Amino acid sequence: MTTDHRAVTTPLAVLLVALLAAPLFAQSTATIVGVVRDSGGVLPGATVTVRNVDTGLTRSVPTGADGAFRFPALPVGPYEIRAELSGFRTMVRSGVRLQVGQEAVIDVMLELGSIQETVTVTGQAPLVETTTSALGAVVTAEEIASLPLEGRNYIGLTMMQPGVSESRTISASAYPGIWFSSSGAPPRSNGYSLDGADIRNGTGVTTSSVTGQTLGLDGIQEYKVLTNAFPAEYGGVMGSQTVMVSKAGTNQFHGSVFQYHRDRNLEAANYFDDPDERTQFSRNNYGGSFGGPLRQNRLFVHGTVEYARVRRGTTNIANTLPAAAHVDGGLVPRIHPAIKPLVDLYPSPNAPGNRYTFVFTEPASDLYGQVRLDANMSASSTLFGRYTVTNGDTTAATFFPGYETHAETRSRFLTLSENHIFGPTVVSTTRVSYSRPDAHYTADYPSQLLSDPRYNFLPGEAMGIVSVGGVTDIGPSANFPRAFAGKDYTASNDTNVSAGRSSWKFGVRVNRAEQFVQQAFSRGGQASFANVTTFLQGLPNFTRAPSPGSSNSKTLTFTSVGVYAQDDLKVSDRLTLNLGVRYEPQTRYKEKFGRESAIRNILTDAEATLGPLFKNNTLDNVSPRLGFAWDVGGNGKTAVRGAAARLYDLGNLATPLVQAVAGTPPFSSLSRVNNAPFTVPFELPSEGSPQALRIIDYNLAAPNMWHYNVAVERELVANMALTVAYAGSRGVNLIRTAEGNPRMPSQTLADGRPFWTGQEPRVSPYWNTIELKVADSKSRYDSLQVRLNQRLSRGLQFQNSLTWASAKDNYSGFSNTDFGGAEGQTSDNPFDRGHDWAPMPTDVRLSYRGNLVYRIPDAFAPGSVAGALFNTWQVATIVQATSGQPFTPGLTTNRSRSGQLGGQAGNDRPDLIPGVKPADVTKGVSRGCGNIKAGTPVGTADLWFDPCAFTIPALGTLGNAPRNGFTLPGYSRVDLSFMKMIPFGSSVRTELRVDVFNVLNRVNLGLPNRIVYGAQANVENPLVTAGLITTADAARQAQISVRVSF
Repeated sequence: MTTDHRAVTTPLAVLLVALLAAPLFAQSTATIVGVVRDSGGVLPGATVTVRNVDTGLTRSVPTGADGAFRFPALPVGPYEIRAELSGFRTMVRSGVRLQVGQEAVIDVMLELGSIQETVTVTGQAPLVETTTSALGAVVTAEEIASLPLEGRNYIGLTMMQPGVSESRTISASAYPGIWFSSSGAPPRSNGYSLDGADIRNGTGVTTSSVTGQTLGLDGIQEYKVLTNAFPAEYGGVMGSQTVMVSKAGTNQFHGSVFQYHRDRNLEAANYFDDPDERTQFSRNNYGGSFGGPLRQNRLFVHGTVEYARVRRGTTNIANTLPAAAHVDGGLVPRIHPAIKPLVDLYPSPNAPGNRYTFVFTEPASDLYGQVRLDANMSASSTLFGRYTVTNGDTTAATFFPGYETHAETRSRFLTLSENHIFGPTVVSTTRVSYSRPDAHYTADYPSQLLSDPRYNFLPGEAMGIVSVGGVTDIGPSANFPRAFAGKDYTASNDTNVSAGRSSWKFGVRVNRAEQFVQQAFSRGGQASFANVTTFLQGLPNFTRAPSPGSSNSKTLTFTSVGVYAQDDLKVSDRLTLNLGVRYEPQTRYKEKFGRESAIRNILTDAEATLGPLFKNNTLDNVSPRLGFAWDVGGNGKTAVRGAAARLYDLGNLATPLVQAVAGTPPFSSLSRVNNAPFTVPFELPSEGSPQALRIIDYNLAAPNMWHYNVAVERELVANMALTVAYAGSRGVNLIRTAEGNPRMPSQTLADGRPFWTGQEPRVSPYWNTIELKVADSKSRYDSLQVRLNQRLSRGLQFQNSLTWASAKDNYSGFSNTDFGGAEGQTSDNPFDRGHDWAPMPTDVRLSYRGNLVYRIPDAFAPGSVAGALFNTWQVATIVQATSGQPFTPGLTTNRSRSGQLGGQAGNDRPDLIPGVKPADVTKGVSRGCGNIKAGTPVGTADLWFDPCAFTIPALGTLGNAPRNGFTLPGYSRVDLSFMKMIPFGSSVRTELRVDVFNVLNRVNLGLPNRIVYGAQANVENPLVTAGLITTADAARQAQISVRVSF
């Protein structure tokens, strides 16, 4: 009894000590549970031993009074299970492969006989999950290695899971990597961990470098995606958890070298490419891996190195000034003198419709390296350490030739872990990690924009951005230079305790983070014009620039803690309850050098208060997790599961903090002038004039979301299972961008709409417009998810998923770029939040995704000529088809005169013509207006929606076009892979492979220009860019590769 007491209290003491010191490390191991029986009932006192076939790792436990046994925190991989008891034959079960996050139920039946007699059976773990309630799926090693993945980006397989909706409208150059929403959560709220440690990049959103690539496929064993109501050991995000496991060395030496190649001779022309002038394209991706024992059964190593070099020519389509705009008397009698130098910057049109097309070859390169060491120190202790490094850099075109952006990332990740067995019922894992993800962005521009005073909007600064309705912006990128650099130090402990029918998990994680953020918002100034005419006249809607003396960087520090307890309670042989609670507070953000301030009360504060950026909103972050799993027949064939969990978004405030860097006095603010004649340099407001701000709500609430699901899973035949699930979520306190200092409307019209004259005072007289990050939005997600999957059997494995979903909110996301500019940055009516309840930008109503890997059976005798040619072939495919995401049409000017975000373009909406339904706007033909002929087809790249279905609202009023009531192009694609395997002896194999992406060469169009009118006058022609699409996903591309494995 004393021994058992020490076995429990020792790891708990470790937990209490660690508790003195963010979201918890994700679990990257697996569990085996079961019951030993004979024909008469359960067998207590039997010895059960598991052995990892690859590394020789062995553990043994006795069965309890109920015959049950449990092995938590096992490394993933192949296992052999042995059960023995005096008076019974020894049973050995092989062929059990554990997957990450899996709880494999392996019941054992012993037969009477001598213990020296052995009964050997082979069989995998049951396919149906009968003890866990979270929704999710494993991406296996076979899928990672075999499926056709463009760019070999294994994160793309996350998109195969039901309940996941990719944000296809986000600009890859500004926000690289794959962005997606899971269970209706914001795209920023997804977690990624490798061996339990966070591996997100400098933006804190994806795992990619600035090139958009995620290398390291050969360093990943497998991963699991949890999409709804995950257990208490997972925290910090409201969306999904991607839990990855790196490859480890084994008792046999294994390795590979590979080369993947693509070029323009292997691809079709992009939809927007000039058919007579093919753009340059080449991609070479090569590397290798090696692993094996440094000492048999004791010490192992595995390393991977990979390099990718890409040169991609892209056809850029810009909208430039018409030729008549370059001369006096062309479009206006006389061009404003200060505007003439700006007009000269625009190239003359070289394509119809005042378009300017040019080809830019974007260089990109990535380097990835990883090494992992594993040590079996003793029967009770194992260690591992992993170091991962990723470098990436790229240059991209923006606007017009001569305006390029450069980006680079340098990320380092180190993880050390010790797994300790304190007895047959207690296993404890302790980890420490260090991560340093960095991202830096700079911009190029013509030299005269700095040297010529005619372009210096601000003294000593290069010209900023010029925005003209219907014309592509010109100037250096407004937000560069920009940088994110992090240092994270983390320590954690997770302890598993088996106690009768209870399987307890306790854990704590302490994270110390330092984040450097730089945001040069409107560094060179910005001028916005409604249309070409007002531009030539020198009449901007507004000009803005950083106030003199503003700082654009901060170094922020905080400490976060996550602590949890979970009990997987076996109520009966068939029913398991998953009961957990998690608490995850953190200290307030502090600026390393004391540059902290906040507007604590916008209505009453005439100046900022030095001190915290915002109140600590995490002290009440208690997160319950409840679930059940019912093995209906008691045979592991059918399960009914359900779960609910409250999830908090923690530590994902990089973008709001960047906003605070750029616009919180006294360290930084913005000067803004509305509707004043254009001058160079800008005539900034006099000292003491109300300043424009970009701040965080001092009373920012804690974003959180309830997940819930009910699922039925049934094994149809051996190795094939069908899952039908309802999954939903409800989000509250979601962060959005709001106008923090709105104008009060002067009256309310008879139809209930507000009316502004434009002269109304703002609610606070002390400040100008305020871009406020506030947590007051709500969301709702409901879905039916169907998944049919077959585990690898007879050479075949596949997965099919269908999701029918509805996702609504009343604006969420830190900025409109979170959703690719498919809607305005904020509500057009700050006084009616219900007005904006509508589909989210990531609302994809119907999506199908499937993948398949099939090893074609050999048809000819080995060694024959026919066998050499036609044997050992494999085919794999990925199929995707989704409906389109929604978007919101907009106006260039602040037609309503509400002053929302200073009249920012795109927030106001047009009126929809009476009798026109939103669904009709993107199909059929145009009604005709202005330069658009009646009968012109819509739903095309030239005119995705009908601008003539909209009119300009009366001055001072809001348009009635619904938020996100219109649909973007859908998406479908088929990728295909053929591989020929050529063995050389018993230990060396060469793989020759061809991957074809978008094999049907479908044109998947990008986002149309959603701005319909400049709206400076009561009646206007639509902008020539309204409804125009200028981007499309890649056309058909082929990749050839060779890999030698040994």
